[in-house]
Amino acid sequence: MSQSGMIPVHGGELHYDDHGSGDAVVFLHAGMTNMEMWQRQIEPFTAAGYRVVRYDLRGYGRSTSEEADYSHHVDLLDVFSYLKIERAHLVGNSLGGRICIDFALACPERTRSLILVCARPSGCPTVFPPAEVAKIEELEAAEQGSDHDLTARLDVEVFVDGFYREGQADAPVRDEVFRMTRANYDVRQNRQPSSPLTPPAYSRLHEITVPALVVVGTLDLRMMLKAADHLATQLPLARRLDIEGATHVPSLEQPDLFNREALAFLQGI
Repeated sequence: MSQSGMIPVHGGELHYDDHGSGDAVVFLHAGMTNMEMWQRQIEPFTAAGYRVVRYDLRGYGRSTSEEADYSHHVDLLDVFSYLKIERAHLVGNSLGGRICIDFALACPERTRSLILVCARPSGCPTVFPPAEVAKIEELEAAEQGSDHDLTARLDVEVFVDGFYREGQADAPVRDEVFRMTRANYDVRQNRQPSSPLTPPAYSRLHEITVPALVVVGTLDLRMMLKAADHLATQLPLARRLDIEGATHVPSLEQPDLFNREALAFLQGI
């Protein structure tokens, strides 16, 4: 079974697709991409007997958003309701991972497990080491301007090339992330900030009692590695997977390894 469409939510619509049958696995994308980043997961996960659901977060990809108060984790609950999902395994990269954590705290009875990829929980301190500061500041300045090509290029340099790799990442991965990131800036002005989970997740991880796989690229920003340390030690049922030579989107950089390890985790639950 495969279907796609739009899910109505408060003040917007979420574009989704839904493949296969079996236990549901819901994929949430990073803040610089859209749901297309999970294209390499559809066939392996459906072939393994899972129902694969992915969607564009509010204001990303083909989803829409008006000037309305909302929370990403509440939108995720609306996805569950619309698609008649009782419980699901949640896979989230970066922003998507943060939403998965918030959802697991807000709706523990709907959460079967977590795969958290280069994720930081809400309320996590943001500290950049000196080696990263100048480029991060350049990116933040560009985000305030109108040169979306420049901003998307800097996003790729920070999050895909990273600071600790010799040279650039593989060209197909760089091009794919640039395309998704560039498209996001065309719709970003219509997206209001999400209302945060209260209290935030950073000091509440001990409340999450489902199995969790904490995935991080070894070449990612240093604060992402520190966040992985925190998640792996504070989540009661967590184990950690470090993907050597990857930065912020390891499911794109090393999809075969990511799929093998993620499926092994799910099948071991």
